[in-house]
Order: sequence, then C-alpha cells, then structure tokens
Amino acid sequence: MDAAELRKNALQVRKEMPALLRSKSSDSILRRLQEMPLLRGASQVLCFISHGSEVETAPLRQALRASGKIVAAPRCEVGAKKLHFYVLDEPEALAPGAYGILEPSAAARPVDLSLPSVVLVPGSVFDRRGNRLGMGQGYYDRWLASEGRALPSIGLAFEAQLAPHVPVTSLDIPVHWLVTENEVIHCAASS
Repeated sequence: MDAAELRKNALQVRKEMPALLRSKSSDSILRRLQEMPLLRGASQVLCFISHGSEVETAPLRQALRASGKIVAAPRCEVGAKKLHFYVLDEPEALAPGAYGILEPSAAARPVDLSLPSVVLVPGSVFDRRGNRLGMGQGYYDRWLASEGRALPSIGLAFEAQLAPHVPVTSLDIPVHWLVTENEVIHCAASS
C-alpha cells in the first residue's frame, strides 16, 4: 500500500471511531504519557493542538501547566512551510490558523529550546519503528530535522493508527517514542 492510500485508510478509521471510544482512548493515552519519566523530567512540553479526530490534548495541556510545566504549541508559516512553537499561557489564546487548526496568538512568546523539552507529534499512521505519516505537508518532519533535532519526540496515536510498515522517504523523521491507549513503544528499541 502506498503512503497516500495508507494515510487515507488510517484517517478514515480514526474518523469512524465512536466519540466515546475516542475520548476514553485519549484519556488512556494521556495517562500513559504522564507516567513516562521522559515527560516528567521535561520542564517544557511542545504539544500539538488536536484537530478533528486526533488524540485530544486539551486536558493534557491543562494538567501539564498545573504541574508547573511550560506548554507550547505550533503555529504554521504557510509560505515557508515551517512550524514555530510559542508558549501557551492560561487561559490559552488560540485562534484558527493554517488549515483551520487552532494556533497560538500573535502575542505569544517563542519557546526557549534550551530548556529540557519534549515534543509531542501528531500523525495519521505510525509503525512500531517510529515512522509516521502526517497530513502530507512535511511541517513536523522539517521542524524535527532542524530546530527540534536534539529533542526527544513522542508520537500520540490510537492503536487503530498503527500499521505494520509505514513507507517513508529520506525526508521523513521518525519519532523516538509512541504512546497508544494500550502501550508505550520505545521506537529506537523496535528498529
């Protein structure tokens, strides 16, 4: 199966998940994530803003801030196809941005990547080696290959988004860890 077909099928499966199951699975994913020493040791978490049928991250962002962590989210620079992360204060000042995804306001301050940080990565489909397909624009891959290259990355996905093999190119950057409602996968160990 080629990447486009794999992405399309995975997104359809995710979209067809009953809302209650998606909510309960998101809660399980977030509990597993919060138990990870990697997340506990970070003072800053770069977190995607859930869109559509993705793993819901709003409760996580709130819990992270309550525990004293800095929480940041991306804003897309569409012309350059780049991501930039900005600190989210409480209450979160979010507005629809590129592709209809909520983004930090223009007044938000940029993240300080010298702080101990982890980045949470969305995707349409993942394999156990950490390979992933996003939405096809390459924003996260470019960011992980440049500004985020030294940061540990954690993919968040429903078990239904796992595939035996994700076809990738030299431009695709795998995540280090993957968290589903059923398990935490150390992708480097699976390679």
